[in-house]
Amino acid sequence: MNLTEFQLKFKDEEACINWLIEKRWGCKEKAVCPHCGHQECYIHKNHSLFTCKSCLRQFTIRIGTIFEDSRLPLYKWFLAIYLFSSLKKDLPSVQLAKYISVTQKTAWHMLQKIKEVAKDSKAGDRLINEFVEIDKVQS
Repeated sequence: MNLTEFQLKFKDEEACINWLIEKRWGCKEKAVCPHCGHQECYIHKNHSLFTCKSCLRQFTIRIGTIFEDSRLPLYKWFLAIYLFSSLKKDLPSVQLAKYISVTQKTAWHMLQKIKEVAKDSKAGDRLINEFVEIDKVQS
């Protein structure tokens, strides 16, 4: 996938959320509660918040992912993953910060999480294969 294709596929937060939902559950109606494992959930009007019908706890698609505790838009996360996996050389946090308009500290934390997931070949494959094919994982 080239950068233009990436931008068309992940044009906004909703597109990123929908992609994650499709990869994780297949569709919104098949959401599984990460707290109790119940398979029936209410979908809120904004389509990014769910409530379990069993335990009544709320959750988003981000829970249980590297995006869970982040307030950054998923688009910035997806772009960081795309850049990390498509550039031939290691991506410095200073450069990533400039590319996605975040602080260097935020970019450094993002890269640490992305590298951690990429080290686990199965999780790394799930995370990265949809974006690009990678030549090698930088450590």
